[in-house]
Amino acid sequence: MIGSEAYKVQVSTIHSFAQDVIKSFPEKFTQEKLDTPIDDIESMEIISEIVSDLLSQQKLEYLTSYGDTLFYVRAIKSAISNLKREGVSPQKFMISIEEETQKSLEWLEEKRNNKRIKKIENYEKQHEEKIGKLTELHTIFELYNQTLRSRHLYDFNDMINFVLEKFRCDEDLRAFFAETYQYIMLDEYQDTNNPQNEIINLILSYSDGGNIMVV
Repeated sequence: MIGSEAYKVQVSTIHSFAQDVIKSFPEKFTQEKLDTPIDDIESMEIISEIVSDLLSQQKLEYLTSYGDTLFYVRAIKSAISNLKREGVSPQKFMISIEEETQKSLEWLEEKRNNKRIKKIENYEKQHEEKIGKLTELHTIFELYNQTLRSRHLYDFNDMINFVLEKFRCDEDLRAFFAETYQYIMLDEYQDTNNPQNEIINLILSYSDGGNIMVV
């Protein structure tokens, strides 16, 4: 409808924007050692490798199955992706586990005090499995991130989180993109998450709220 002027508009997903930031400013990401992005299949392979290694050391009890030792790998990958998508680090996740442990203990104590409940062992087992799975997930999450860093890799969600960290602390980088993108439209806005929103807000912070439209 508007002709050749349309070619001046950059269209991208937020992930491809973050990838462009990493590729355009590699000197900003030397500490994170970000060289190569990985896809979902490669991510699954790394998690499978970590799970197999933990099993060989007999360090997994809840996130495995006798019939299929790698039964939980897909669910583990999904859980780690969800954590990263909301900007939750292994450190923050451990704090959440500690809070959840306390809630679960209070819930268990309530069951114990209920005289009408006879088989308290069932509730004790539920508590043990819940906290056990969360604790093992945290171990895998931490090892997964360490493996990526040691191999100079980063996954789909790292693109967003590492760029966000740089935007938070690097004023020059924020200023560059605030000047480059003076008008922003976000489509499918209901699908954005907290880290993605913060990246946009940091860009807009240089222009008194900026010119933005969300769909």
